[in-house]
Amino acid sequence: MADSKSKRIKLLLKLAQQKCDEAAQQFTQQLEILEQQTQQLATLKQYYADYEKQFSQFHMRPDELEKARTFLAHLQDACSSQERVLEQAQAQCQRAKEHWQKEHHRNQAIDDYRLRHQQEQHSLRQKQDQKLIDEQVMLRYRRN
Repeated sequence: MADSKSKRIKLLLKLAQQKCDEAAQQFTQQLEILEQQTQQLATLKQYYADYEKQFSQFHMRPDELEKARTFLAHLQDACSSQERVLEQAQAQCQRAKEHWQKEHHRNQAIDDYRLRHQQEQHSLRQKQDQKLIDEQVMLRYRRN
């Protein structure tokens, strides 16, 4: 029976480890997406700053100035949109992190249980062995 319980615990631990590994992989993917989205926002902001500087250095006709302002407004809209995308990526990353932590703790709890079970089994075997030794000593003592 103890061997059967040990096998079940090992199976649970294996499944928990797989879930933990999957959660860690998802978290890693979300971190990569977050980094990409952060870089995208930085690029857009840099474009905005570069074009704003470029447009301010030249004297433009009114129609060119209006086109430049419209272009900058579109870039600003893109930055705002990217900021919302980044916020969503941060939230997804946080959820993935929390999921991984939950799976990691579950895996650790099952492993701790496995270790306690092993220790209990070892202690039980030692007690059984000691009982057999005691019985053998008593039998030898009674014979003499």
